[in-house]
Amino acid sequence: MTSSVNCLLLVSLLVSACTHTTEKVTVNIPEGKVGIVGYGSLTSKDQLEYYFDEEYTGPFQFIHLEGYVRRWSGRFPNDSIHPPEGVIVHCMIDGDTLAPQNIIVLNIHQEPGSAINGSFFILDQNQLKLMDQAEIGYERFEVTDQIREFRVEGGPVYAYRARSDYQVDEAVQDLKHTALPSVYLDFIDEAASGAGEIYKKEFYESTAKVDKSLVLNCYITE
Repeated sequence: MTSSVNCLLLVSLLVSACTHTTEKVTVNIPEGKVGIVGYGSLTSKDQLEYYFDEEYTGPFQFIHLEGYVRRWSGRFPNDSIHPPEGVIVHCMIDGDTLAPQNIIVLNIHQEPGSAINGSFFILDQNQLKLMDQAEIGYERFEVTDQIREFRVEGGPVYAYRARSDYQVDEAVQDLKHTALPSVYLDFIDEAASGAGEIYKKEFYESTAKVDKSLVLNCYITE
C-alpha cells in the first residue's frame, strides 16, 4: 500500500511539472490516513523518524503552502514531558549557565498573497496521535486546499501552529524567561540544508529575520 501511494504521488508531481496547464493534478490520501505539512524541523525526514522511533516509508515531498508566513513567534516550554524528561536546553548568559523557561520556535501565521515552502507527508492515525502529543503548545488545523502543487482528495491535510497562549506576543524582556537557543537555529538550518540549496535559499527568504538579541549560546541537555 505504501509503495503504491509513493508511486501515485511521484507520478502526479512529475505530470504537474512536465505540463503547461494550470490544472492541478490530484493526490489521493488513503482511507484512515491524513496529510501533514511541515515547515520547520519537520522538513527533515530524519526528524520525522525520530518522532516515531522507526523508519518512515511513506511519501515525502517538498511543497508550498499558500496564504501563510513563517515567523519566530512560537513559545515552547523548556521542560519535556516525553523521555528523556526534564530540561531540554541549557544556555550561557553573563557567564552563568541557566535553563530558560521557554524556547522561541518557528510558527506560521495567515497572510493572503504569501507562501512558504515546506514538506508534505502522510501519517496513519497512530502516527498522528504521537505527533499531536509531541507538538506541545501547537494546534493542528486544516490546510487541505492551500497546497500549491496539487489538490488533495480522500483525506484532510493538516499543519501545526502555536496556540495563542504559546506565542511570543510582546517584546521579550528577560532572556532567563524566554530565549532563542543557538542549538535550535542550528537544528533548523540543518533541516533546511538537507533539502538542498534551492530549498534552503527559499526557506530563509520566506522566514522572518532572527532577532539576534534573543539568541543565547545553548546546548542540548544530555
